[in-house]
Amino acid sequence: MERDSITLSLCMIVKDEEDNLKDCILPVKSVFDEIIVVDTGSKDKTPQIAKALGAKVYRFKWIDDFSAARNESIRHATSDYIMWLDADDRMKRGEIEKLRNLKAELPSQKDRAYFLILRSHYPIEGDMMFYQLRIFPNIDGVRFKGAIHETIDKEFLDQKCITLEFKDIIIDHTGYHDRDTVLKKIERNIAIAKEQLKRDPNDPSLLFHIARTLAGLDRYKEAIEYLERIRNDNRCIKKGDKLFLFSRIYQANYHIKLKEFKKAKDILMELERYFPYSPILKFFIGLVYYHLKNFSKTIFYLQESLRGKISVSLFPLN
Repeated sequence: MERDSITLSLCMIVKDEEDNLKDCILPVKSVFDEIIVVDTGSKDKTPQIAKALGAKVYRFKWIDDFSAARNESIRHATSDYIMWLDADDRMKRGEIEKLRNLKAELPSQKDRAYFLILRSHYPIEGDMMFYQLRIFPNIDGVRFKGAIHETIDKEFLDQKCITLEFKDIIIDHTGYHDRDTVLKKIERNIAIAKEQLKRDPNDPSLLFHIARTLAGLDRYKEAIEYLERIRNDNRCIKKGDKLFLFSRIYQANYHIKLKEFKKAKDILMELERYFPYSPILKFFIGLVYYHLKNFSKTIFYLQESLRGKISVSLFPLN
């Protein structure tokens, strides 16, 4: 395979995105060799707009499963590599140039997959930055899994000896700023996630995301119950895992929201034994001491937090 023949497909799933699609696709269009848009039941002009933008458009009946729709989109892709975007994703000019440069470096062996930085602007949880697997080789067997908070099957990538790389390319996920729309999507997501949990009740990632979703509705007590399941079930997660760290930080934060500061402190101090050098953890310990009006310890832990380097994680945190 010649170096300059490496191709990249953009794959998207959409529904009623006539107001978003152009702003998403047009700036990045020149980077991609083809654009695949799978429409899951639009009642507006989304399919026509996608076609006018040069996309190949396919219909797919929505079955409350994001992975099923995404897998349909990659099924139609013909390029060597695939990148996925949502209609409310945006890329600034400098980030698009970084993406173009990355495309020029994609290995012909198709043995790399890439995490990019998602900068999420969410009216309920606030701004977050975290890594998300967005570019992967188009090889037989590659697929998304998870009815919600779907991701490429990393176990399959491991089996195929695909190396995972982290790039400082930022995608801005603008989200939806109409609160009623956001709340409807949250309720939909909770229903899908709980249905999936029936099939896989000990999935720690799913428990984590259900808790975050419930917290978006200020249902903190319910959110805490789901996070407790991660802590209590040793089959879910090892205590040294970063998901354990972040799930416990979220749980402590939800106790803070409920003004249960002693419970939050107990969680965070226990975590410090496992993650003594985590600057994010130090920050939250400082936060809970602030609420407990122990300002000397507040200052100590915040200063400790500032001494560390807070890097972008795989897990979202405000």
